[in-house]
Amino acid sequence: MNYRNDDVILRTDELNETTAPTRIPKYQTFEAKLSILLTSEQLRYLEEMVGKIMRNRTDKKERITKNSIIRSLVEFMQTLDIDCNDIPDEKELAKRIFIARLHRIM
Repeated sequence: MNYRNDDVILRTDELNETTAPTRIPKYQTFEAKLSILLTSEQLRYLEEMVGKIMRNRTDKKERITKNSIIRSLVEFMQTLDIDCNDIPDEKELAKRIFIARLHRIM
């Protein structure tokens, strides 16, 4: 079976060292699936960012997708100390994320 370059080595067959490692696609290593609603402008931005990343690289270790970008943003947010008290709406949440990012830089 053919797999793309973003495959992950899961395990090797310990009984036979000459056997190739068992591979599974990276997307199958994730545990949860999430559907999100985006504006057309947000979707267009994600698609443009994916295109830029894919065109402007020499090391093509794995495919970068819209999901890759969103997972990376979640990873980044985990490094921030976001004030989560009394957030009434999405606009305020975005403001708190930006403030936390600025505090991280300083």
